[in-house]
Amino acid sequence: MNRLARNGLIGLTLVAILGGGGLYLKKQKEAKELAAAAAAAKAVPVVVPIELNPADIARAETRDLARTLPLTGALNPQTLTYVKAKVAGEVREMNVREGDKVNAGQLIARIDALELNAKFAQAQGALESAQASFDLAKKTLENNRNLLAKNFISQNSFDNAQSGYLVAEGNLKAARAAVTLAKKAQDDAVVRAPISGIVATRNAQPGEKVAVDARLYQIMDLGKMEAEVSVPASD
Repeated sequence: MNRLARNGLIGLTLVAILGGGGLYLKKQKEAKELAAAAAAAKAVPVVVPIELNPADIARAETRDLARTLPLTGALNPQTLTYVKAKVAGEVREMNVREGDKVNAGQLIARIDALELNAKFAQAQGALESAQASFDLAKKTLENNRNLLAKNFISQNSFDNAQSGYLVAEGNLKAARAAVTLAKKAQDDAVVRAPISGIVATRNAQPGEKVAVDARLYQIMDLGKMEAEVSVPASD
């Protein structure tokens, strides 16, 4: 191999060595740059956006703190009444049942009034008789007063007439009172709701005989309720 060829070979070898060294240095630089980028990425925190619903957001404001105490007890209506029979007799009608809504004054039951009607008619007859006796006694008293003024009768006769008038007047008042009571008994045979509310219980059935003050219904007003609870002394 001549000298020129040998020098060329040496040159090529040097170029290859230098080229390989440059490529190695370039890869080393790229590796360092990648390592630096990875370190920088780890150093910077990753921010992930979070979406919130309007219901998850509340405005901070000043409020009073309320302390609650769980309790158990009975819940009862403030207004509760028992409807009772005011007259004795056989129940003819029971017009409402449990759970029905009633208004004050509504017809809810009826008791047989045959005997009551007879007593009312009897009281009416006694009143008419007492009225006739009173009218006669009054007329007799007026006549005797005129006769006494003319000395046609004695004082004793006048006193008897006056006494008869007072007795007739008393009988008339008693007869009027009897008619009033008989009329009230007739009216009491028709049972009406004393308050508006809900029928809680029904205590009689048609055809059943009831006594005075026997329970027919229980009515409660659910518009206003009250609770009865026991509270510990520590609270």
